[in-house]
Amino acid sequence: MKISRYRAGDFSDRPPARGGERLRPQGRAPASRTVFAAPAQSERPTWEITDDFMLLDICLVSGKISFPFVHRPGRWANERTIMTEESKRKKSPPKTGKEIVHLDPLQRYLREIGKFDLLTPEQEHELAVRYHEKKDPEAAYKLVTANLRLVVKIALEHKNYYHNLLDLIQEGNIGLMQAVKRFDPYRGVRLPSYAQWWIRAYILKFILENFSLVKIGTTQAQRKLFFRLRKEQEQLLREGFTPDSRLLAERIQVPEHEVVEMRKRMAGPETSLDSSHPVSGKSYMETLVLDGDTPEDEVGRKEMLDRVRDAMERFRETLDERERAIWDSRIATDKPATFQELGDEHGVTRQRIQQIEQRLKKRFKEFFLSEMTAQDSNPYPA
Repeated sequence: MKISRYRAGDFSDRPPARGGERLRPQGRAPASRTVFAAPAQSERPTWEITDDFMLLDICLVSGKISFPFVHRPGRWANERTIMTEESKRKKSPPKTGKEIVHLDPLQRYLREIGKFDLLTPEQEHELAVRYHEKKDPEAAYKLVTANLRLVVKIALEHKNYYHNLLDLIQEGNIGLMQAVKRFDPYRGVRLPSYAQWWIRAYILKFILENFSLVKIGTTQAQRKLFFRLRKEQEQLLREGFTPDSRLLAERIQVPEHEVVEMRKRMAGPETSLDSSHPVSGKSYMETLVLDGDTPEDEVGRKEMLDRVRDAMERFRETLDERERAIWDSRIATDKPATFQELGDEHGVTRQRIQQIEQRLKKRFKEFFLSEMTAQDSNPYPA
């Protein structure tokens, strides 16, 4: 008995050879070592290979009982589990015909559209004329089903922009139906050449509307930037440049601030403001710092300004004639007069006007504080 290691994908699917016959790897030159198969038994060994990149130890057992080898994925052959046919039958549930079969929806769809035959140019023109003149639904059905492969091809070109390829195919199918509806067979253009524009337009529109919760691509410049940004970044990396915002803006011919904003939008998914922060446990809304004033701050500021104006009007009524003139000309105005002008007007020096102004400010401060204290102690006077 000799043992040799090969890759699982190198062996053919034919049953083990009879005694003395050599087993050669499939698709490569014969190895230096040779594996001799055991003599044929009443029940031949069954080989279950689950991983093409797993090395298997081919063990040939001579005797009257044949043992099938069940190899576990990702492990070497010396960690195998050997079961007899009797124990295998006990552990395997009986087949009822109702087992769940795991099948990729995309593969299933590709297999289904592969059943539809392609059309020759003559057949395509005949069906297009039938639908264009008679609105024959059967002709439209054949035109659409014969071009479903074209939709898949165009959707694959945009798979990097959206994670679900089936959604892109679905939107492309809608564009294909619109193309069949609007196609004019007398223009001298084949349907696939005309339909590709409708298919691509519907796919691009779907990507722009569903790429982000925040709507992007509202202008022609933003749409061009969205679809060219990633392509230009990859091109700059291949050329050995760092794809910064300034260089990207020059290549795409858009303002730099638009490139910065679009890169932020495409950097990651959106986060709900109501979701909890992983560290503090608070919602993201509570942790945000606003750049401007809140509505509560605006209301409070307006209320305070109204109270100050009312206090200034009441304080002005307590002043004499000269103090009232200085109050109006120096404090309660946006363009105050100079001390010299007021001194000449009232026949005093400019230093005296300055002293009167300082005294008025001090008196108003005391008056305003007393007014606020009285209002806070009795906010609802009778």
